[in-house]
Amino acid sequence: MKTPIAFKIRPDKRGKWKRKGAYMMILVYPTIRDVKAAYKKLYPGDKDPPVAFWHTANINGPEIGFIVLALTRLGIDVIAHESVHAAFSFVTWQMTGRTWGRKVQISHNGEKICQATGNITREITMNLFRLKIWK
Repeated sequence: MKTPIAFKIRPDKRGKWKRKGAYMMILVYPTIRDVKAAYKKLYPGDKDPPVAFWHTANINGPEIGFIVLALTRLGIDVIAHESVHAAFSFVTWQMTGRTWGRKVQISHNGEKICQATGNITREITMNLFRLKIWK
């Protein structure tokens, strides 16, 4: 498994959020095979690893988790899909101060999820252009 391109994003960079300082790591591996190998390290019993995934940090504090992507599968649909998973954890952290692993607290206000998803997707795509992964 090769070393990924890694960068940090902050979904609370813009907007009026209660808790400040949250961040997520974005890991972009060269191939889908590398993404699947990274997934199997985290979830060894899973027989069908995905081509991209979100992993919640499950800690108290501003590190929410990380999104893992492959250079060969960097469509906006994949980024948006993983951003929604990340947004659920981010909004849960905003509401409770914790990420709660795979258990997510959902606000009755779906607009917060949409805002967080837009912020996360924007931050990822801006960094993909900045790092010249996208041109």
